Amino acid sequence: MGETEINILISEQALNRLKKDRFVSQNKKWYDRQVRLIATAPAARPTEGIGGFKISPRGHEKRRIAWHFIFAKNTIVIFIDDLLYHTAESRYIDNWNYKAQNGTITLKNYGPYIQFVGL
Repeated sequence: MGETEINILISEQALNRLKKDRFVSQNKKWYDRQVRLIATAPAARPTEGIGGFKISPRGHEKRRIAWHFIFAKNTIVIFIDDLLYHTAESRYIDNWNYKAQNGTITLKNYGPYIQFVGL
């Protein structure tokens, strides 16, 4: 039995937010570190679920990553869907969490994805 390969992809939307959103771009080292933490053990990573997305990290941290993963043969593919943050106590940028909860935003809204090589 071979080792499990991990492949990380990031959405065009996440890269656009990184480029255009001042808060995200100022915190890109934090987001990069979190993506790498997700990759160490995606199935065991503490998350909350909103719609079809996993959201990391949990807790009092203002910054968040929306992601999901699939397991195929000996490969785990991690999809970084969006780079998010709280703008108010329970509200994410662009009301993202409410849109994901009511199905206005789904996994189908994201892509294309490209290989993640770091932020």
